[in-house]
Amino acid sequence: MARGTRATPKSYELEAAQAAALDLLLAGQTVTAAAAAVGVARETVSRWRNNDPAFQAAYNAALQSAH
Repeated sequence: MARGTRATPKSYELEAAQAAALDLLLAGQTVTAAAAAVGVARETVSRWRNNDPAFQAAYNAALQSAH
């Protein structure tokens, strides 16, 4: 893996768009930018971040592993 890239933990069942949005958010992109990049509405990424347990777990795990 290249330096500075993050992998989505394999134990979380995310759709391809969710995994891509997660990587973008972890790289510092805004919800709006991540949504545009993966072709979904901003509200969709916001809903994943706030209400989807698998997305939240993957996001939190990636943040924890960055420390």
